[in-house]
Amino acid sequence: MDQRAARGHLERAFDLFDAGANPTAQALCGAGIIDAHFFEWTDFRRMRRWVDALGGLIDRVQISGAPQWEQRLNASMILGILYVAPDSSRLPKCLQRVTEMLDEELDDNSKMAAAMMLLSCCNLTGDMDRAATVAARGRVLVRNHHSTPFVKMWWHLRHGYFLTSLGRCAEAEIELGLADSIAEAHGFRHQSTNTALIGSYLALNRVVTGDLAGARRAHDKVAAVQDDLRPMSRWHTVESRMTCELAAGNFDLATHLGEICIEYSEASGMIYIQLVSRCHHAIALAAIGRRQPLAAQLATIRRMARGTCFRRFEYVAILLESWDELAHGDHGRGCALLSAAFESIRVGEPPFPHPLLATEMFRDLMGRACDASIAFDQVAALIRRYRLAAPRLATDRWPWPVKLRTLGRFEIEVEGTPLRFSGKAPKKPLALLKAVIALGPSAVPAAALRDALWPDEEAVGARKSLDITIARLRKLLGRSEAIIVSDDAVSLDARLVWVDAWSFARMADSVEAAVDPVTARTLACEQYAGAFLPGDSDVSWTFERREQLRSRFVRLTEVAAAGLESEARWDDAVSRYHRGLEADPLAETFYQGLMRCHLAHGRHAEGMAVYRRLRQTLSVVLRIAPAEQSRSLAKSLQQEGAGRDAIAWPLQPPGP
Repeated sequence: MDQRAARGHLERAFDLFDAGANPTAQALCGAGIIDAHFFEWTDFRRMRRWVDALGGLIDRVQISGAPQWEQRLNASMILGILYVAPDSSRLPKCLQRVTEMLDEELDDNSKMAAAMMLLSCCNLTGDMDRAATVAARGRVLVRNHHSTPFVKMWWHLRHGYFLTSLGRCAEAEIELGLADSIAEAHGFRHQSTNTALIGSYLALNRVVTGDLAGARRAHDKVAAVQDDLRPMSRWHTVESRMTCELAAGNFDLATHLGEICIEYSEASGMIYIQLVSRCHHAIALAAIGRRQPLAAQLATIRRMARGTCFRRFEYVAILLESWDELAHGDHGRGCALLSAAFESIRVGEPPFPHPLLATEMFRDLMGRACDASIAFDQVAALIRRYRLAAPRLATDRWPWPVKLRTLGRFEIEVEGTPLRFSGKAPKKPLALLKAVIALGPSAVPAAALRDALWPDEEAVGARKSLDITIARLRKLLGRSEAIIVSDDAVSLDARLVWVDAWSFARMADSVEAAVDPVTARTLACEQYAGAFLPGDSDVSWTFERREQLRSRFVRLTEVAAAGLESEARWDDAVSRYHRGLEADPLAETFYQGLMRCHLAHGRHAEGMAVYRRLRQTLSVVLRIAPAEQSRSLAKSLQQEGAGRDAIAWPLQPPGP
């Protein structure tokens, strides 16, 4: 259909009905002109005149007894407001009336069209309560054979986007696939509007689930139908590519694509995609640390969204500003902004689906929110809704389905509840879990596990025992997908399972590259709660991991406390060494550090008390004497404190 020619006929009819003083016919012409502008998909700025004209007519029309006309007028008004007049105060009234009409006398095809338009509006504005109601009605209507294929295609398209917003991405993939199948079967694919929207929504849905290759395939379909004469078509091609590059972490390229997106969106005149383009561009700017252009872009986003139905863009703007502050060291302001971001959306309301969800930046922000207990219930719900993978340095504050503690104790926590056994503990499944942790975090060869747990069994028997034990362990954890078996190796799913020992190792490895190494070192030390699997100290396959972790902790504590000593912060250094001894009472260097601090501070009696504790501990546990450096420090404490303390303590342990 030639939308431009249709528009021309409707515009002439509009003028004729104006001369004839027929506002109802005029209003219907105005609605048709708005629809024609939509399907023409070229320059929506021309639509504004007709939105204003329809707004001036819609209250004057006489349409009692013609519900199809009323539905058509209100639906076209909603469409026009979404595209070019998002600041219109008329939107709530139109939405309410079309929603009511779903329960009134109206043919099914008109109801289906109304539901599609309502859901489209809710998707863009974030009216999730209404969206849930409309989606439930639409799912019933779409099964009715009276609905046309064209309306059904648009319903599946909008419903797919809605499901992505809820994190129901597998269902969204099915819905968008149905839209694509209908377009193929009925010849709608030649219209770039349909194919571009289906491809763009598929690309977004797939990056949210981590399927980058699938997202790129969806982008290729969008690019294949690009119409160079239509800014919207060009925009969808670049936007779907940018969605992929943001998810892939190619932020320099995404920055360039963002500039092109903004250019095409301005040419289209659609305010919503102008905001989308600027948000995408801002993500890339934040990721590469271009602070001034980012600040300018965020200010523009806020100005454009203010007073419109697109308030949820404020949520993205605040999140990006929060990231910028946190990335550049202003922890207090960054956390305050992060808190404000969650205050900007209602409890339980999901943020709209956005490429930001697929970035490490977003996962890091959610991790920081968890660590700082910012809107924890909202954050946890969001993480679960989108099945977000934890950031590399996520702590136990992240809402992991399964948490495993092995430092200082062994404990399994499933969905926030520690696992307790009323009877005999299942030894083999627990031993398997410990072995996977001790020999991980990479996938552990099944042969290594069989040798560790069933060393005396024949190969066939050991293999069968391992298979049975894996099944029992999956049942124990309540999440079969938590245990991955692939290529004859066993591992834990890092998206579902947190292990304190692995977390500590990652944090320790990342200290020197951190923006604030001192804070990073402190956080890493706090993660270490004691020896690795202390109840299995005699099990050979735990030895290496235990010593590796202990050595890292000792070194981190030594460096952290030495820094405090160099600044003469004696009390802080003493606290650091005491914290170290709580986790590792056999680390002689911690005792030496305490003795140095007490010596420097003139607390000689306290220093000698530390030495006596060291001497007693080493004698009882390891049956060895303190090192020469420890004895030398004790001697200095004795000599400098001689005038204050009449008792001279022997530096060597007493003889037998």
